[in-house]
Amino acid sequence: MTHQQPTNGQPSEKGQWARNRGRQVFTGSLWLTAVLSLAIAIGLMVASHYYPIETIKRAVESAEWPLAVWRIGLFWMIIIGWPRWSVIYAAWAGLSGEQLALMLSYRWRMALWLLVMEAVLLHGVVAQFIDNLSR
Repeated sequence: MTHQQPTNGQPSEKGQWARNRGRQVFTGSLWLTAVLSLAIAIGLMVASHYYPIETIKRAVESAEWPLAVWRIGLFWMIIIGWPRWSVIYAAWAGLSGEQLALMLSYRWRMALWLLVMEAVLLHGVVAQFIDNLSR
């Protein structure tokens, strides 16, 4: 038994509160991702209505270096800031020391996953897939 579970087997009020906070963060992140993705898709559709697709492709290509610097900066912020942000989140969500330790252990797994996503996106796998769907 952990210090958060009473003898009747039910999670404590604090444990339930922490789980609810975790769900709020997860669902909030999903909604934010969905809304931003939708906004980008609408923006591209509107832009393709007013400008030829070649002009849009040239604009994206001209922004390649600034976007690369921005992505690398975000990547390093996540790696370097992970311990501090984990402590802040754990305090906010009421996580136990064990839960915080588990969260801290995911730092390099998350970094590896971000590298995999960067490699897939960098080689245009998603763009080629979308181009093939539109043909």
